[in-house]
Amino acid sequence: MSGFAVVLPKEYGWVVLAGGFSIMVAQYLGGRVGGARKKYGVKLPIMYDNQNPLNPFNGYQRGHQNMLESHYQVMALLFLGGLRYPLISAVAGAAWAVGRIFYAHGYSQEENGKLNPEFRYRSILTPILMYPSLLALLGSTFAFGAQLLGWI
Repeated sequence: MSGFAVVLPKEYGWVVLAGGFSIMVAQYLGGRVGGARKKYGVKLPIMYDNQNPLNPFNGYQRGHQNMLESHYQVMALLFLGGLRYPLISAVAGAAWAVGRIFYAHGYSQEENGKLNPEFRYRSILTPILMYPSLLALLGSTFAFGAQLLGWI
């Protein structure tokens, strides 16, 4: 059996920590959904309160679910791009996770006891943290791939 050795840069530790932090954020947001279930009376296995779409519970659930919908992609970009650009990737991954917190907190804000989905971008930090971070992760991963192929 043959094998190969991978030598990771020391700074890759920051990538691992950013990935762990992102998972902790997902768990935190999931915990908020559990608390909202109790507060607003939405029992499992019901995913959303379809009878009352403006039930604030739906904002908690949607804020968490929205993160989960793209989390696996971000993690792949973080760990791949981080092989060549560990510091850029780690900062971008952590910033994306913090942006998800702002997004979820905004999404779960009530207005007169009702959900207002427009609040998900209430903080200017939400798009500033999430979208440039995702672009940085995409860029570092594509640049790494292009370098491996000898294109750049």
